[in-house]
Amino acid sequence: MSTGKKIEYDMEALKEKAGLLGIKFQSNISGPKLKEKIDLHMKEIEDTNSVDESSVGVKSVGPSNAIREAELKARKGVMVIITDNDPLDVDNPTIIKGVQNAYFKVGPVIIKKDEEQLVPACIVEALSVQSMVKWVPSINNMTRKPTGNKIAEHRNRYNIQYL
Repeated sequence: MSTGKKIEYDMEALKEKAGLLGIKFQSNISGPKLKEKIDLHMKEIEDTNSVDESSVGVKSVGPSNAIREAELKARKGVMVIITDNDPLDVDNPTIIKGVQNAYFKVGPVIIKKDEEQLVPACIVEALSVQSMVKWVPSINNMTRKPTGNKIAEHRNRYNIQYL
């Protein structure tokens, strides 16, 4: 039985998200169908990133299961919007970042600033801990006047908004 309520979809946002995920769709697709395609694609990504339980406990000559699990966790995609806080790097529209350790390498990955996108979890973690130094004038606590010296303030280089 229908309640008479219709759900309205932001088609521009859905189409942009589908484009970021690489989903092909017709230009006249309806909102519910496109939302369903996006949900199915996200479920597939989740399923491929999950660890195969049947392989746990199987002895192999390759990397251990713990290493494979860590790599899968690092490569799992996260939907984020990343903003650069560095005023000197405003003109550059992208961030290029790679991460590697003794067992695996992820990247380099090209990330567009201020746009919703799917980024590997290890890249997001690497960007979240990156900091920058900003030199600010020192203020005398008693007189509340500048002393002429500058103090280094450490700030996060990137703002990361999880979606």
